[in-house]
Amino acid sequence: MKKITFLLCTLLIITTVAISAPIALASTYPLAPDVDRMMATIEELSQNPRGVSNEEIAISRAFIIAELEELGFEVTLQEFEVEIVDVSAFDQQWFAENEDDSESLTPPWEKTFNAVNIIATIRPDEAVATGDILIISAHYDTVNDVLGANDNASGVAVILELARLLRDVQTDTEIRFIFFDVEEIGLLGAIYYVEQLTEEEIDNTIGILNFDMLAGAREGKVRIFTADLEENFLIEILRENEGFSHVTVDESIIGGSDHMAFYPVLIPGLLFSHYIIWEEFHNEYDVIDNLCADMLLYAARAGLAITLEIMSKDTPSFRAASRPVVIDEIFDVQNNAFFPINQNRAALEQETGIILNQVRGENTREVRFEASIRMFAMPEVLTLTGISHMMSGGRIQQYTVNMQDVGVPFERLREILTAEFGDPIEDGGEGWHAYIWNNANGNFFSIIFNEDVFSFVIERVPQGTQNNISSQITRGDFGVFLYSLLDDLSGADSYAGTEHAFSDTNRYEILALRRMGIVKGTTDNQFLPEVQISRQEAAVILARVVALFDIEISLREHSFEDAADIAAFAADSVSIIYSAGIMSSEGDTCFNPQSPMTQEQAVIAMMQVLSLGRG
Repeated sequence: MKKITFLLCTLLIITTVAISAPIALASTYPLAPDVDRMMATIEELSQNPRGVSNEEIAISRAFIIAELEELGFEVTLQEFEVEIVDVSAFDQQWFAENEDDSESLTPPWEKTFNAVNIIATIRPDEAVATGDILIISAHYDTVNDVLGANDNASGVAVILELARLLRDVQTDTEIRFIFFDVEEIGLLGAIYYVEQLTEEEIDNTIGILNFDMLAGAREGKVRIFTADLEENFLIEILRENEGFSHVTVDESIIGGSDHMAFYPVLIPGLLFSHYIIWEEFHNEYDVIDNLCADMLLYAARAGLAITLEIMSKDTPSFRAASRPVVIDEIFDVQNNAFFPINQNRAALEQETGIILNQVRGENTREVRFEASIRMFAMPEVLTLTGISHMMSGGRIQQYTVNMQDVGVPFERLREILTAEFGDPIEDGGEGWHAYIWNNANGNFFSIIFNEDVFSFVIERVPQGTQNNISSQITRGDFGVFLYSLLDDLSGADSYAGTEHAFSDTNRYEILALRRMGIVKGTTDNQFLPEVQISRQEAAVILARVVALFDIEISLREHSFEDAADIAAFAADSVSIIYSAGIMSSEGDTCFNPQSPMTQEQAVIAMMQVLSLGRG
């Protein structure tokens, strides 16, 4: 067998604790992670790419299953199909070539992938069972054609080692080791798993310990993250162990990982990971020679400390500790109240005194917060709902109020808002119409009709648009607004870099968008931030967002009278964005590709992207 090589990096570990210190575990089991076994696992897995386009992923599945069976586990396979839309392969000409059969044929950009979650379980001793379930997870897939030693053979190696060490430990808690598939295209394996859980399983699942991309030597520090950036009982358990008394939750988002799929159903989690090493992220440099063995040991020891405490028959059920405290109160809202958007619920409490409760929602990708309120001097008790995407760190992107549900008619609400904030901006498209008021304090109040049903929505006024939303928007302002939107969806701040990619702007928002591949400069390395952005340029940028975040859309045939005016570089993007309903035609059949984009059009387009992205 090829000799395993890895970087010795004890001196690089600069965590708040010394990882070489012994861990005082809650039980008496003398368990010690074997770093050589973990490195051998990484070497085996990182011989092959494991993306949705790589047949070699079957080899990695077989390896994981064989390892678990050799440890004595009965392995369960959770198989499901994933529909993949390759936006880069979209071709409007296909509709013309298959005009007679386009309804019955599957376009070449739509594909099906057979995904598999791998599950192994330690059953509790019935004599002491609490009914609790703890999940220990790592994803085993990669992006296409990448070996993925760190992302995420490292996480797989850690939880295989935990499974080996814990398999014979007496437990009052059911422990489920889950190796998730298709994490790299939107946490789809974890989302599917959560969607299949029964209500009883959700109620009994006390938490998830997730291990993902945790051994990059250049980073040199294992960090602990949570889906909402807040502490929970799992990290409190960890602190009770020697060597971990000073650990904290990192208050940043590094991108999505599988623990976030459990957040919408009130299941807390910890992610063991580190900041992205861009030079080794999703590329050919994610190899075993760039890993640090001590970081694997740290993550494995932390997982052991928490899990052994939960497994101990001397500890009670943790269900009560794992669930949020509910505040039952009615809050009065001032007409000029400011609703902070893209901030967590603590920011709303600071601004308005409103305390939001997290509630379980029907959409597994959407985190819901609710509070009972009164507003605009109306007698009705209303429900304020805050919406946060599961990958946005608990930051709320939109508020809605159930006006129609409690009998508030549209005419009455429009009269109240117009009297308070002046005449609205109106916009609409096929099957919908919107009335938008600017409260001059940083928010939009919108009434949006879909057929006969209307919703009352509170959004943020984008930076630079508060004073004149009907004016044209520059490339710079469009980029800043888009950055805030993407930060809402998944934490775009993790893409921010320090390099000056453009000669005419150093805005970190624009640099982050460039790093994400969403904006590009001119041939002379300028971004031209003060130039007005055209509608076709905006369509190109928004189509890249659709592709990057795997936003599901239904592509449809269409035609514009001014199709000849659409530049070749923008034709496919215009088709995608129009089909998705993100941008509409101007007039009946014209797109006006070279016309400047207005601030109002940018707001409406990005609200639609946000809605689809939460999807």
